[in-house]
Amino acid sequence: MAQFQNIKSGGFVPLIVSAGCCLAAGTTHAQNAQTDATSGQNEKTAPATDEAMRLGDVVVTAQKTAERSSRVPLSLTAITPEEMDALGAKGIEDLARSIPGLSYLPSSGLGTPSIAIRGIASVVGDSTTGIYIDDTPIQVRNSLFAGSANPRLFDLDRVEVLRGPQGTLFGASSEGGTIRYITPQPSLDAYSGFARAEISSTQGGDLNGTLGAAVGGPLIENELGFRASVAQSHVGGWIDRVSPDGKQQLDSNINSGNDTVARFALAWAPNERLTITPSVYYQRVSTAAPSMSWRGLGGTAYADDTAGWAIEQPSRDKFVLSSISAEYRFENFSVKSITSNFYRNYTRTDDYSNYIPELLFRVPFIPGLSGFQEASNDQVTQRNLTQELRFSSNGPSRLTWVGGLYFQRATYNFTQSVAGPMDLLLKTVAGVSVEQAFGVPLLPGDVAYYGNTRTVDKQFAAFGDVRYEIVDNLKLIFGLRAAHTELEYRQFANGPLNNPPTAASGTKDESPVTPKFGISYQLDEAKMLYANAAKGYRVGGVNNAVPSACASELAALGLTRSPTTYDSDSLWNYEVGGKFAFLDNRLSLNSSVYYTRWSNIQQLVGLPSCGFSYVGNLGSATSKGVELEAKARVSDHLILGLSASYTNSQFADDVLGGTLAGGQRALIARKGDELVGVPKWMVAANLQYNFSLADGYNSSLRADYQWLGPYVRTPSFGVTGYDPVIRDASSYYFLALRATTSWQQWETAVFLNNVFDQRPTIYAADSVLSPNSRSLLAQTSLQPRTFGISLTRYF
Repeated sequence: MAQFQNIKSGGFVPLIVSAGCCLAAGTTHAQNAQTDATSGQNEKTAPATDEAMRLGDVVVTAQKTAERSSRVPLSLTAITPEEMDALGAKGIEDLARSIPGLSYLPSSGLGTPSIAIRGIASVVGDSTTGIYIDDTPIQVRNSLFAGSANPRLFDLDRVEVLRGPQGTLFGASSEGGTIRYITPQPSLDAYSGFARAEISSTQGGDLNGTLGAAVGGPLIENELGFRASVAQSHVGGWIDRVSPDGKQQLDSNINSGNDTVARFALAWAPNERLTITPSVYYQRVSTAAPSMSWRGLGGTAYADDTAGWAIEQPSRDKFVLSSISAEYRFENFSVKSITSNFYRNYTRTDDYSNYIPELLFRVPFIPGLSGFQEASNDQVTQRNLTQELRFSSNGPSRLTWVGGLYFQRATYNFTQSVAGPMDLLLKTVAGVSVEQAFGVPLLPGDVAYYGNTRTVDKQFAAFGDVRYEIVDNLKLIFGLRAAHTELEYRQFANGPLNNPPTAASGTKDESPVTPKFGISYQLDEAKMLYANAAKGYRVGGVNNAVPSACASELAALGLTRSPTTYDSDSLWNYEVGGKFAFLDNRLSLNSSVYYTRWSNIQQLVGLPSCGFSYVGNLGSATSKGVELEAKARVSDHLILGLSASYTNSQFADDVLGGTLAGGQRALIARKGDELVGVPKWMVAANLQYNFSLADGYNSSLRADYQWLGPYVRTPSFGVTGYDPVIRDASSYYFLALRATTSWQQWETAVFLNNVFDQRPTIYAADSVLSPNSRSLLAQTSLQPRTFGISLTRYF
């Protein structure tokens, strides 16, 4: 029962999604960190001058070579530490409100989030978005229980969001795009660092707080340097636990959490050509309960920000990333080796106290059995071993290139155990024991279901990317990645809810090839046009075995059993864009137009009456869109930013299942239906006014506004998974205000997030099997209005 929890196939929508413009340069504090990726050193500059406050470039390594973002011929956004601070961002969920085309989606109602770019998303199968910490991929195969880890934003050099498939340089799982968390490199010649304290209060909830510090510099001048950081954060809860009838409060602010992140890195340069950098990155995110409230439908009324969970639902997501890179710079080219080991352990408890009665008797509460408790205890372990050997050209030339060899072994293990007094439940309602009802007794420990799934993904690849300037300023681009992937799979499930026991195992080998073609033209130093055609893919897999209890639902799809395997899917993306700067770099405009054809899509097919599902290849879809980012320094004091994206993602054809009893074909997807969880419109605007309170005291006032258009959460009427109650998601907006003052090495900021306390239903899921009998709805919303203050000391 690896997907036992009944979350509808169409019910996965953005937890926090929006788009906008990364703020223009112009923050007031003294730190201005930017990595010089060519030398590998972290440079600190003095407080921003008028020249520095112009809308300058960020040096990025989006194509695995260091270059200005305005010279990279693809759609990307690079977010600096100053921009993260101005947005008050703690994670990608906050940045998603300011990046065009980026959506932040939960992998399940209670699980960790997944991320979509340009509408390319699926809650099952391999990841559609590559997630990297420096050069190490950390994404995992999606499931209803655990998506990829979500790095917290503390002491980062920048975050790079690359839109469109990045299969040539980043391989499988970068189908919709890639997100890269770039850490600061140790400096060999200068000390720098900061310490920060922040406290805030959430309306109707507890206090939040952060304490953290980072420092780095030379241990041996020009030979050995270090960078160390550590931060601890507490998120106060705001959801109260109430009795099942919603009338009595049992506990307050149950959804609190704690984050810990730490990193240590060394850089050793025994000579001017060789640099060796070992590092360790640690993160732990713990929550006491999910940030989900309940809503009664035609029955019990629940107040805002309350939930009737019967048990505690703690979760802990911990990972350790250790890596070592070694780069040797020859006269005309460089060689770099990156070896890394990523280990993650994620545990969670889910409350099944209402789900089990609904599964068996179609009602969430049993009269006279209000104390019934059933828990699902889940554990995910993930280990990624990666090795990359990269070669790249040095210096300006008509021909520039990067290529290399890549190996990865990714192991994923998932265990689920559902336990509780089901004997008492059945005897109370039906007068029979579990053994009498299912033919087998509960497993030891009152376990009604036990399942284990293990996958091992191996990938071997060779890649290359070449850019040749055929005439002045006109470059042709060609990239190619040839890979061989191997998947090993093993699954076992047992217990009364999976009787008779099921087991599945298998292997799946593929040899994908992902090319890229492009052209760019530099009109002048500040203006560029480009066009790209690129392929992306993600590998296939093997399905869990579905028990015989699902026979009727499979028959409704025209099937006698679930498919044993599912195939890879792929897409082609065609893009035209431009990057422009005007008025002595006081006005910048980046825009792109794209068309994507996604084929053989891996999607979830739910079997809600028996509580299982499988992964199938559901036809094709198209995604068409426009992205825009504009920044303007209107005066010496006023900076404006605007960004927007339009994404039109829909199925290109009807997707039919098997033949039903009446001779009709089951409709799994309808031509023209929107892809779930993909808003068509996302708009953001920001305004920042810089001024001086007194000599040496620089201040700024900033406002950030984001608007997310409506979207759908389920397929349309007549399609498998249609749910009229939760299908339509309304538009909503978010407003944040921030005032900052800096003097010498100090900076203080006062902020107000969610100014108008907007509480839209962003994600919604029902726990009742049939929409006709549903009485409860679980939902997520924005964090309530939050007011806070932070103090930072730079050195």
